[in-house]
Amino acid sequence: MIKYPKIHGLYKRDSNGRFMIGEYSKLEFGHLEETLWTWTEKIDGQNIRIGMDKEGKILFHGRSDNAELNFNLVDELEQLFYPKMTELLDVFGGYDDWTIFGEGVGAKINKSGDYFGDYGFVAFDIWADGLWFDRDAVDSISGYLGLHYTPTIFKGTIGQAVDFVSAGMQRSQFHEPERTPRLAEGLVGTPSVGLLDRWGSRIITKVKRRDFTNAGT
Repeated sequence: MIKYPKIHGLYKRDSNGRFMIGEYSKLEFGHLEETLWTWTEKIDGQNIRIGMDKEGKILFHGRSDNAELNFNLVDELEQLFYPKMTELLDVFGGYDDWTIFGEGVGAKINKSGDYFGDYGFVAFDIWADGLWFDRDAVDSISGYLGLHYTPTIFKGTIGQAVDFVSAGMQRSQFHEPERTPRLAEGLVGTPSVGLLDRWGSRIITKVKRRDFTNAGT
């Protein structure tokens, strides 16, 4: 399994850690500011990687191989994925290496118990043999596997995403029906046509609500 790539904040920060609006942290963001991006809700939990070794054992890891996982979350992951061996092989059987990326959520994980009444897993990306699956494929595969997945909020430009988060994004759109939605953390965006920079790194950014409560101009 690979590690999930670093998601750069949209803008550079000043000496106080505040966003400097308009000064992009990566040159590519400026060149793509009028491009159509796909924006999904950013879930605030623990980064989780799901994969399978060559013997067919399902693997659960955090952001790193040594990251400690909450034992209640591990139990939830085992109950969720172990019965899905047939479906996982149906989807990934033709690949040598694959990873489902998601957020583990629960009462003692970044106060993310508001998403569920208990512990859970929310898929947000899929990679296999060097290929990042597009958004439709991620949603389709997640649905086939019976997984929760991050909702697409809208497709639009970087400026529209900034306006949406700074002025209008309040409540999370991801929650169980009977629960009161928590405040949304923000958005994660990728160009609607997946792109890499000249170092071969994926172009991806995040727009967090809290960054716009004290952003500089």
